[in-house]
Amino acid sequence: MTHDSHKRGKGQSSAARLFMASVVLSATLILGIADYSRPHDLLHLGLIFWVAVLAIVELLPVPVSRELHLSLGFPIRLGVTILYPPFVAATVALVGSFDAREIHREISPLKSAFNRSQIALATLVGGEALRLAARVSATSRLHILIPAALLATVLNYAVNVALVAIAIRLLYRQPVADLLRQLRVGAVSEFLLSYLALGFIGVILAELYQKVGPVAVAVFILPLMFARQMFFRSMALE
Repeated sequence: MTHDSHKRGKGQSSAARLFMASVVLSATLILGIADYSRPHDLLHLGLIFWVAVLAIVELLPVPVSRELHLSLGFPIRLGVTILYPPFVAATVALVGSFDAREIHREISPLKSAFNRSQIALATLVGGEALRLAARVSATSRLHILIPAALLATVLNYAVNVALVAIAIRLLYRQPVADLLRQLRVGAVSEFLLSYLALGFIGVILAELYQKVGPVAVAVFILPLMFARQMFFRSMALE
């Protein structure tokens, strides 16, 4: 019995590694081909600014559990998606999605690459949905941009949750219901409203950046930090 359990655990780990590696490979191939075919879209100094901002925000996550950390970098990624083509925004997400556990070597290189890749793929899907829904740009009217951005938010979150849930299921064999509970903070309705609010902040950030410039990020940081504290409060109450 001990031997069988060990073999099953080894199989589960192998399946998890195979799944995470396939996600990393998919993101690398998709973005590599897109970036190679349109390299001029990446030649923007502003992208360095967005990578730096995203990295700073990603280093301040909300730890939901030992295995899961809730990122508050989504508004940044959505703002970049509105301002730039989807594959450019996904590349920024791939490069800028830092994790403090990477610095402290608390997660393996494969898990680190998987985290970055699944975020990039979710950003790409959300960006394509936003582009197709309204053919939006940074100068689009808000009554067109906001519904398209909300659709991008929903699809981004769905892809993110699906990929993370599959990986955790393969790694730890937790029930699906428990996984879904871990992938939110507080009540379902409150969490969804909070996440949609983060998407709305992303729209405002893109508009302010277009009209004011990088200084608009300073206006954005305060509500983001407030949202982080509210998530902590919700976890404490729960």
